[in-house]
Formats: sequence, structure tokens, C-alpha cells
Amino acid sequence: MKNLSLRNKIIITISAIMLIVVVISNIISLHNSNTNLESALVLRAQVVSEAQAAAMSHIIWEYDQESALASMQGLLDDPEFVRIIILDDTGKEFAKVEKEEVISFSEKTLVFTQDVYFASSAGQKRAIGKVKLEMTRDLLNEKLWRQTVRGIVEIFLLLLLVVPNLFFAIRKFTKPLEDMTLLMRSSAQGDHTFEVNQEYLKRNDEVGAIANSIMQDQQQRRDEIKLLELAIKISHELNIDRLLGEITAAITQLLEVQRGSIFRYDSKNDLLWSRVIEGTEEHVIQVKPGEGIAGKTFLNKEVIVTNDAYKDSQFDSRMDKKTGFRTKNILSVPILRKQGECLGVLQVLNKKEGGFSQRDQRRALSLASQAAISLENGKLFEEILNLKNYQESILESLTNGVITFDEKLSLVTANIASRRVLNLSQDDILGSTAQKLFAGKNAWIPASLEKALESGEADLTMDVTVEKTDNSVVSLNTTAAPLMNINNEKMGAMLIIEDITAEKRIRSTMARYMSKEVVERILSDDPSILKGSLQNCTVLFSDIRKFTTISEQIGARNTVNLLNSYFEEMVSSIMDNGGILDKYIGDAIMASFGVPFTTPVDADNAIVAAIAMMRKLRPFNQRQKKKNEPIVEIGIGLNTGELIAGNIGSSKRLEYTVIGDTVNLASRIEGTTKFYGAPIVASKFTIDATSKNFQYRFLDYIQVKGKSKPVLIVEIMDHYQDIASFSLPNLIEVFNAGFASYQEQNFAQAQKHFQEALKIRPEDEAAQLYIERSTYLQENPPSPDWDGVWVMKTK
Repeated sequence: MKNLSLRNKIIITISAIMLIVVVISNIISLHNSNTNLESALVLRAQVVSEAQAAAMSHIIWEYDQESALASMQGLLDDPEFVRIIILDDTGKEFAKVEKEEVISFSEKTLVFTQDVYFASSAGQKRAIGKVKLEMTRDLLNEKLWRQTVRGIVEIFLLLLLVVPNLFFAIRKFTKPLEDMTLLMRSSAQGDHTFEVNQEYLKRNDEVGAIANSIMQDQQQRRDEIKLLELAIKISHELNIDRLLGEITAAITQLLEVQRGSIFRYDSKNDLLWSRVIEGTEEHVIQVKPGEGIAGKTFLNKEVIVTNDAYKDSQFDSRMDKKTGFRTKNILSVPILRKQGECLGVLQVLNKKEGGFSQRDQRRALSLASQAAISLENGKLFEEILNLKNYQESILESLTNGVITFDEKLSLVTANIASRRVLNLSQDDILGSTAQKLFAGKNAWIPASLEKALESGEADLTMDVTVEKTDNSVVSLNTTAAPLMNINNEKMGAMLIIEDITAEKRIRSTMARYMSKEVVERILSDDPSILKGSLQNCTVLFSDIRKFTTISEQIGARNTVNLLNSYFEEMVSSIMDNGGILDKYIGDAIMASFGVPFTTPVDADNAIVAAIAMMRKLRPFNQRQKKKNEPIVEIGIGLNTGELIAGNIGSSKRLEYTVIGDTVNLASRIEGTTKFYGAPIVASKFTIDATSKNFQYRFLDYIQVKGKSKPVLIVEIMDHYQDIASFSLPNLIEVFNAGFASYQEQNFAQAQKHFQEALKIRPEDEAAQLYIERSTYLQENPPSPDWDGVWVMKTK
């Protein structure tokens, strides 16, 4: 019922009411008829029983059964009498007559009993018997059933005749209401494109009033949408000429006129002027304030409506004669600022249907308000543009580089000095951001800008090396400073760069032989750092696998080129993460994190550097493949602990380096990477020293050559994160479960876990290794003192 239309609801309701009324009426009629028949039957039975009782008094008294039977026989001709019984004064049956098909005594029979009295000559009455009559109700019920069936047929025929007529009558009444409802729903849902049926609009009743109200609302909504579209369009347009074109086009459409124009006021020349385009020709109309209709509108700041232009003495017909256009009626409204200052005049000509109404005047004033805002914005934009050009001229004359960014660090301007120092082309600047312009080794610059934006204070960085777009480097002093608006709100950042390359030449030369930090300490006359000191730091060793084979294949010169390209990529990862390149050992790299200055994140930085090295190796190998040159596979070992750092060497050549068992163990751990097929292996000492959550799995307890104490090693797996085709967390969880079972000597369970790990990553060498170990140890159980330590026989 809830989803039925109004028409169907009315039809169902009225039909139901009619049906109920007719049914109730028939029920009452049937009841009354049945009651009357029942009463008549009862009355007849009473009369007959009384008459029979009176007739039987002498017969019973004389005990004449034959006469009694004869007198009763005629009553059976009545179809409703079924049995008559005469009882004597003792209650015994005296005489009885009944029909051949006698029904039993039940609810279907109506029984009447009448006493029979005998009156003596003295007037005394004496009970001598009883007359008992039984009558059937079947005829009465049959008549009631026929009346009920007839009533049902009458109801059905009545509904059959009435409902269709009722349907058409109600449909004619409700269809306009349903149509109006549908239109209002469409309007509520934002559809304002429909038209109202013209037949409804012509009606003078309530339907016509509703239809006209909906039509007016539709038109109002369309106008509002057009005004909104215009407001959005002109709010994004700052070029005044294009802006005026957009406004005049909207005016002619919204007000349904042949032509619209805007007169702008030129305060320098005290003139109102407007461009009028006629075909391919452009005409400029100029009037003085107070002259003509536009001039009067501007001067008096009031709306002027002229329904017959040529009868108005204020109208100047010269432009009509010049262009061939015929002006019929005019609506002219002032364009006012909030302060009341008049910026110009909005004028429309020749209403397409009729004259200009009050509604048209309100629309024109609304459009004029939009035009005032737009003209102010356009004028302000021109002023800002001039100021911007002035500021850019100043920036271009500076010898220091200046680059400005917005709040999201998108590049806004870069003066000549900055483009020269950083070797930036126009393509480098166009649409760039700080992160894009200063990536890789220069990523600290966006970080410095973000720091300045966040703190609201300048961030000064002295004596830094920046990589230019041609891969050459330049030494700079930089200042990142926030840019604030008049409300002291952040609106961007500025980077000032000072080229100090010449001052860095000596330092750059020395830095080829020793680390940057040592050079800086030497130049600052701090010789204490050169002395030996016991420090806790993290050592990184990396080595190229099968390097001897590669060098034999490509020759000496190509080997040097390969190593130079490879070291360039790897060392940048170390340096970018706070590491110090200790030395190159052939194709191996040794780096330390935490010397000469120890920090709480040295172990974190070492692991991050190792991950970055593995990630940089992928694009390096892709370039190698394109050049049809050998790809490089490496292993990285990490260890953390105490070591000795200092200036070691001879009087002719010193080298700031680190020595000790921590260094040796890092080298041995690097050697295990080939055995387990794990690119990055770290000692548990390194993991315990970290503060970040890296993804790693327990690899083994090993005893390296030359050491008596075992050490727990793990594989760092974060570098698989962006390339893995398998679930890295699942692999780590399953593998670690297998490792735990292996250490508990539950080799069968361990084998199941490692087999599951192999399903996750079929090329997993460590899982395959442990499957082989578990199989062997199940077949050859270890001794009771087995501690799960694997003794490395080689370095």
C-alpha cells in the first residue's frame, strides 16, 4: 500500500468502503428476512398446535385413535410439518403420523408441545394429554442460502459496473496531481530541465495555480544555476577583456535580450567606454558621465528602463545608424562597489518578448553585483601582476640564487643566479617541486624547506655539496626561510643559495683520501679526533659475488668502469644515511656508522643504508642488461659492537679507520650471505641496537672461523617490500616458526614449516637448506649436547 500511487490508493479505499457498506446492508437484510421467516414459522406452529389441541380434546377423551389419526393426516401436506404425536394423560403415545423420510430430532427441527384439556359441563378443565408438533428448518435455510447467493451476485455486479467508472473518474481527478508531484520530485532531485504541460498552465483552477507555481520555480532555479555558473566562471577569470566577454554573454542569455554590454569607467579620462562587436567589426562607444542613458545611470547610480528608445530624449541613436542595429528598449543598471563607488554601467537592449519587468531589473542588479566583484578582482590582478614583475626584476639582478616555493613546495620562481649555479633549464623549472628538483643526494634541501615552514624560522646550512642537473657538483651555503602573508600566515618558502665552490676546492681534494668528517676536524685544528678511541658503532661490509669471473670476462678497463659506476651508487646510499666510507678493498666496501661521532641511530642508519644499496642495485643492473654487460650480485654483512677508531698508518700516509673483533665479525657475516642465499645478513647485536621495526627472520646460530662463541644472525628483508610477489610477513612468520622448532630439535615439525615457506617463496635458499638439514637430522639424530650452532669452516 505504501508504494501505490495516489490514484490507486483512492480507488482501493472507495471500493473497500462501498464493498463494506453493501455487504453490511445485505447482511442486515438477510438477517431481518431470516428473523421474519423464523417468526412466521413459530407463529404458524403455535396456531396449529393450539388448534389441534382443541380438536383433540373429545377424541382423546373418547379414546378414538382412528379419528385422531384422520384429523392429523392433513397436516402432513404442509412441507414444513414432519411429525405430529398425541400423548395421553399418562405420557404414552396415543396417536402419531409422520412423513416417510422422517428426520431425527435435532437442531434442524422446530418442536412445539400443547396441552390438551377436556372441559366438563360444569366448566371444569382437566388435562387429558398433549399434542406435539415437529417442523423442519430446511426450507427456511434453503431460502436463506438463495438470498445470500443472490446478494453476493448483486455485490459482484455492482462492483463490476462501479469500479471501472470510479477508476476513470478518479484518474481524471488525480492525474494532474500525480504529474505535479512527479515534477516536484524531479525538481527536488536537482532536475530543472523539464517543462510543465501547457494544458495545466492554461487551467484556472487549483491545478493551474500549482502548475504555474512549479513553472516559475523551475525558471527561478534555472536562473540560479546560470548565475552560479557565471559566478564560478568569472571567479576563475582574471583577464579583464575575457572577463567582460563572459559577463556580457551571460547577460544576454539570462535576460533574454539581443545585446548586452558593460561600460567601464576610465577615471583618468573621465569617460565611460564599451566595446561592441558587430560581426567581425569592433566598435568602441564612449560617453561622458551624465550623457545618454548609460551616462545618466552612472552619474545618478540608479536603474533606468526605456521601453521605446526612440521616444526617449536621452537615447543617442548614432551608434544604431553606424552599426545598422535597431534599439527598441533598454535596461541600464549601475555597477556599484560595496562602498557605493560606481565602476561602470551594465546595459541590455531589446528584450525578446515584451518589455523589461521588475524581475529582469532584479536579475540585472544581481549580475551587476557579480560584475563589480569581477572588475575589482581583475583590476587587483593587474596591480599584483605589475608588482610581481617589479619584484622579479629585483630578483633577477641579485648575484645570489633565490628560488621561491608555495606552501606545498611547488616551485614558483627561480632567478638567473639560481639557474646558473644549479645549471637549471626552463624544462627543469616548469611544473617542478622541491622534491623533484632536489632529489637523491639533494633531498636534504626539501627537508630544510619543510623545517623552515614548520618552525617559522630560517634554516641555515653552511658549506654543503649540491649535485647539479649535469651531475657535476657545487658547494653552497643555503638558507631556507618561510614566506608569510600580511596575516602572518605561511604562504610558502624561499631558498637562498650562495656559491662557495672555489672555497671548497682544497677540501674536495683532501676528501678524496679521507672522510669528510676527518677533513673537517683537521681543518678546524682538532687533532684529538686523530688519536685512538674506543667507540661503539656499526660496521658494514659488502662484496660482489663471483667478481673474479666477471673481471676475467670483461677485461681490466671494463672492470674499472664497472666498479666506478657500482661504487658511485653504493657509496651514495652509505653517505646519505650518515655512514662513513672507510675503504675500498678490491670490489668490497667497508663503511662504519657511529664514527667519529656516535648517535643513538647508528645501527638504524646502517640497516637503512644496506636496504638502499639493494634497491639501487636493481636499476643499476637494468642499465647493465640494456648495455649487454654483466649484472652484479652483492652480499652485505652488518655487525655492531665496540671497536677502536683512529688515525692509523705511517708518517707519509695516515688513514682514519676502525679495527677490532667487531670489524672482523662483520666481514665474516658478509661471507655467510652466499651460504644462505640472503643478500643482507646482520648479527643479533645490530638488531638489538636498533630503534626501528625492520622486517627480518632468524637465520642461524653460527660460529665463524677463528671464533669460539656462537652468534645469532638474521636476514634483513625490507628490500623485498616493493618487488616481492609473495607475502613477506607470512614468509617471515612461517620461517621463524620453523627455526624455533629446529632449535627445539623438533625436526619433523621444522621441516613442515620450511616446506610451507618454500611454497610461499619457491626460490628461498635458506628454507631449502633447512629442509635438507632437517631431513638429515631426522635420519641421523644429533647427540644430547647438540646446541643448534652451525660451525663455519670457511671465511
